[in-house]
Amino acid sequence: AGMTVTEDRATQVDFSDSYYTGVQVIIVTDDSDITEPDDLKGKKIGVQEGTTGDLISSGDKFGDGKKAKVLVKGAKVKRFKKGVDAVMDLKNGSVDAVVIDELTANEFVKKNAKKLKIVIDSAGSEYYCIALTKGNTAYKEEVNKQIKAIKEDGTYDKLKAKYIDSKN
Repeated sequence: AGMTVTEDRATQVDFSDSYYTGVQVIIVTDDSDITEPDDLKGKKIGVQEGTTGDLISSGDKFGDGKKAKVLVKGAKVKRFKKGVDAVMDLKNGSVDAVVIDELTANEFVKKNAKKLKIVIDSAGSEYYCIALTKGNTAYKEEVNKQIKAIKEDGTYDKLKAKYIDSKN
């Protein structure tokens, strides 16, 4: 699972260099008239608690410790322990939209063809890193060296194509 760097997390662990950039998207029902973030004003947004979707919907601190850019002002954020629970509430009408990671959203929409759609494909970006034991500088340097090496020799692109970009 990816882990986004936050100020709070950085007090507990060190982070490697980023190995992946994730994108947040908005899922709505197929018959929704929501077509952009501004349409969410006054609506209920479902998010998975503690995720970047939660952070950019609520404006809580993350990344560099500054307030997150809020996706839309005036929306009510409803937090769920699991993304699937937010999507279930979307399907039954308890929330108007769900803000969630693009890869996860694609799976939910694929499994709910003709019921759900993605209306925004770049609501927010995040950088995934590896959480490492705090203060172990030598280990962090080695991990970063290996991340750089697999990116340079093409291994990263092959793994990404097989496990992340694959639509299978």
